[in-house]
This record gives sequence, C-alpha cells and structure tokens, in this order.
Amino acid sequence: MKRRDLFAMALPAAAAAGAALAPRTPARAQSGRSPTPARDGELRITGLELYPVGGRVFVRVLTDSGIDGWGETGIYNPRIAVAILETYRPLLLGVNPTRIEHIWQMLYRAHRNTRGGVLHAAAIAAVDIALWDLLGKAAGLPVHTLLGGPCRETIRYYPNDRAHKVTSHVLHPMIETPAAIDRIVVSLEQARERLGPSGYLMVDGHGKFTAQVAIQLLRRVEHLGILFAEEIVPPESNADLARVKRATSVPLAAGERMATIWPFRPLLESQSADVLNPDVVELGGISQLAKLAAVAEMYDVPLAPHGTHSLVGLAASLHVDAAVNNFLIQEGYEHIATAAPFLEGLDWPEADAFALPPGPGLGIRVDLEGIKEAAAKSAENGHGGVEKAYFLDDGSVADR
Repeated sequence: MKRRDLFAMALPAAAAAGAALAPRTPARAQSGRSPTPARDGELRITGLELYPVGGRVFVRVLTDSGIDGWGETGIYNPRIAVAILETYRPLLLGVNPTRIEHIWQMLYRAHRNTRGGVLHAAAIAAVDIALWDLLGKAAGLPVHTLLGGPCRETIRYYPNDRAHKVTSHVLHPMIETPAAIDRIVVSLEQARERLGPSGYLMVDGHGKFTAQVAIQLLRRVEHLGILFAEEIVPPESNADLARVKRATSVPLAAGERMATIWPFRPLLESQSADVLNPDVVELGGISQLAKLAAVAEMYDVPLAPHGTHSLVGLAASLHVDAAVNNFLIQEGYEHIATAAPFLEGLDWPEADAFALPPGPGLGIRVDLEGIKEAAAKSAENGHGGVEKAYFLDDGSVADR
C-alpha cells in the first residue's frame, strides 16, 4: 500500500476522533423563558401588594382563591426594597405559590449579578415568608407544623427579667482605653448581679471591635458565665473570630448581618462560631433559616436568631425556632414588634418564653384598611435615605 493511500485512510479516523474530543456546540444559545404557570385546579398568584410603612415594606401575596400571605422586608431603605420587589412581579404572577423552594431559587438566581446581598435577600425573604403564611392558611395549619412539627413546647427569648444582653451603642475607635473597657465590664457585672446565676447574660459588640480589643474585653468577663458574645468583630472580619476564639472561653456568636446560607460555611468549617444568630429577613426568609439550622446541626452549633422586626418577621422566626432541634434563644422586642397597630395575633409572654405561635400560617392578622392608611401616611412623610453618618472625636468615620 502506498503512503498516500495510508494518509487518505487516516484522515477520516482523525476527523472522527477530533469530533469526539471537541466541545459540543449547543443547538441554540441559552435563553430564559417565563415561569411555568400554575396548572388547572392549582392555586395561582394573582397579585403582589407592597405597603411601605416607616422603614419597612410589608408584602401581600394574593391568589385566585382569595387566600393571601404576608411578609416583611425589615428595616432597610424602603425605596430600594420596593424597587427590587417590583422586579419580581413578572416572575410571580400566575405561578403556583405552594412551590416555595422553586420560587425562592427563581428569585435568587434571576438577579445573576446582584444576588446574595442583604437587600436582595431581604426582598426575597418578604416573599418567602408570605408564601409560607399563604401555604399554612391554605392547609389550615401553623407554619411550624408544615416544617415538621414543634420540637419544643415553649420558645425562650430575650430581653426579659431572666435574659439580658448588654449592648454598647457608643462609637468605638480601633484602640480602646482601659477606662472604655472597664465601662463595658462593669455593665456586664451589674447585669449578672441582677440576673443571678440562673439568668442568661449576653454581650453585643455591634461589630465595632478589632480582634485584639475583643480579646482584652472577653478575658475580663469570662467568670460571668456569658451565654455568647455577639458580633464581637465586624462581619467583614469574621475570619478574625478564630483568633478571638483561641484566646477566650466566652462562646462567640455571628451572622446577624449575613445574607443567605452560603457565607456561613467558613464559620462552621473553621469552628469559629459557637452560636449562629441569623436574621430571618436578612438571611432570605423561613426557607433559608430552616436550611441553616439543619446545616448547623451537623456541627453541633445552635441558633439564636436576631430579631428587630414587626409581628410578621418575629412570628416567621418563632415558627422556625419551634420546628428545629438546635434552637437556643430568640431576640425580640415588644416595643418594636407591637408598634404597628394594624397587626395582631401574637400574645407577648409575661414570662421568659413564647408559647408556640398559632396558625393558620404565621398566625398574624393584618387590618387591611389600617395598613393602607399607615402606608399613605408614611408616603406623605417621605422615605428618607441615609441622612446621618457617625464620626469619632478626631473626625474619622465610625462604624455605627
């Protein structure tokens, strides 16, 4: 056989091999499509109503059956929250509202270049909470039953006569004087004396301390039996928690300003946090809080959820607290939660624990005319942006 004949025979074989190894060109470019509409006989989302009241935006999801659900964005710039929520409208209308996880993923992944921030997660949370509320109403069950049923009969919370968190709203520089640290230590000592040995004592650093200052402070108060030191370094500096943990026996809590479950991974894998204190709104809603609890349970880390919300946001957190095993304590403030006169349905406890939140859904009733009036009044007063900054004595910018 001549050489040119061998060459001719080799060409088809080489071409075939190259075709097998070459990356396949898709038949068409990636393209999105409208969400799958609800099937006949299924619930269908027919409306999304937004009610900015003060710094919050209350969200109402409506359906063709007349069943609705309520959520809230928490205290974030309402103009931005409304703008983000409006972008979700085309993704929500016509969809079956009981597909809660599917909807969460759709809202999160639709904003490819902005997903994951606190404002984005808080807007998704408002919808997510409303969908759980709606599902509970449709089923005639409280949300904690839908999550698997209660793991406890009561839900411990603070602040109250048996649980107190010492919080410093003073602006802190990078370096603290002994006198400044002394003031915090004295506050903690006085709080422990009031609570007695059976009370729960916490300290909130508000993310204002460097690791070295945090170590100096916590070493001074180890004898006080502190339940946890919260945000003892800025959330941007969570890597420093490992350094603080090696230097003190005080349990460390982190997470109240972290959005979605993913940023918690390094905290858990490095064993830097002894307690997670996520916020049901900033995290991304009931769906994310329940997921985070499950992941944290693998690391034997409990949850002490942050909470400065209305009855809607607080109830959302309480339902998850009831349904997860690794719950520690819930933050909740009566003067904040009960400030809105158009919300009711959650009785504030006289002791140190909430009863299981009622249903159906969140168990919160909304006076529709009342919230419309409050939103109209809020619109008249205007929604201010960030009007103030915070400065130290030397004029440098401080962490609020």
